[in-house]
Amino acid sequence: MNITIGFDLGGILLTVIIVLFLLFFKQAKLKDRKTFLFICIFISVTLFSDMMTWILNGRGGEWDLYISNYIFTNMVEFGILSANFLFVIYAYQKLKTKNNFNISVIYVLFGFYVVFLAFLFVCIPLNLVFKIDFDTNTYIAGPIWYIVYIFASFFLIISIVMISINYRFYKKSDFICLLILAVLPFVTFGINEVVRCFYGNTTIWLSLMSIGLAVVYINDQEFAILDAGFDKMTGLKTRNNYLRMVNSDYKNLKSCGVIFFDINNLKNVNNQFGHEAGDRIIMQVSQAIKELQASNIHSYRLGGDEFITIYTNCQRGEIEEYVQKWKFLMNTNANTYKYEVDVACGTSYAEENVVLEDLVREADSEMYRQKTDYKKKNQEDSNR
Repeated sequence: MNITIGFDLGGILLTVIIVLFLLFFKQAKLKDRKTFLFICIFISVTLFSDMMTWILNGRGGEWDLYISNYIFTNMVEFGILSANFLFVIYAYQKLKTKNNFNISVIYVLFGFYVVFLAFLFVCIPLNLVFKIDFDTNTYIAGPIWYIVYIFASFFLIISIVMISINYRFYKKSDFICLLILAVLPFVTFGINEVVRCFYGNTTIWLSLMSIGLAVVYINDQEFAILDAGFDKMTGLKTRNNYLRMVNSDYKNLKSCGVIFFDINNLKNVNNQFGHEAGDRIIMQVSQAIKELQASNIHSYRLGGDEFITIYTNCQRGEIEEYVQKWKFLMNTNANTYKYEVDVACGTSYAEENVVLEDLVREADSEMYRQKTDYKKKNQEDSNR
């Protein structure tokens, strides 16, 4: 079997496994994980198309084989370009702080991506990038075959620059993995050229990139809670993790919102229906919170039934929208219990001169007022 086909098949299996894990563990609901999911999908399409071109190459001159080879060859170009563009988006989404410059870069790069795609679509029917001999069904390089690699390298270089300039706004582990993944295509292409000298024509560099995706995924995965900073029951970060963030990442914020949650009547539910019922309520509340996490939205379990969400670099309306989405998820995920599930939810927001401790106290006070109103209402109802 051709060495490229073997490597492509291995790369496809690896990326498909990552995609399945992303979907199965519902990690793809987060924006950055969703982008990573599409990167894996585009790489899988690229590898499959590359494998098919090697299988079809030189196998007769029938029209259907010719058309198939032609389609797969151009899908390789589209897949490489799209995956590299999405990687820039992924690097942007992993930023803890997004400034106007970074946002402008993303919009400009999207414009370049559209222009590059349009240029490639013009080149395809003119056989400028690749052309396939109809008689032998073998593809050969066109006069500007290198243009796809120039376009793809352009996005990779921009991503390297973006990651390097914004290194302070990444978690250390994210910074290292992103930089490795951005440099990896150049390294694997070099390995490919060395192998070519001994083996002959090959494109194993495409499949070697899937190893980089696996490394990034393993570092970034949500379901493997290896850090003591995560609560084993809910999967949310713990109070210690929160306190560490308060003294580091949550300093000098331009804007911030705080949402404080506290479950009402949990003690009575535990006493009347057992602690298993109480745990079900805690899991229901935490699951709704987890589904709304993003690169700038982090949630923590502070105690038994207390949760807090820190929403950085946002606008006031986004805090209200977050609460509405959370309530919708709570109602959607609610089961038919024999007991009432009610949660007090206090919010606060500030922009400029953000002092997180003050925001937390304000959200905590509003939450406490809601709990007091809930108790009064229940007392009134019981007296009737």
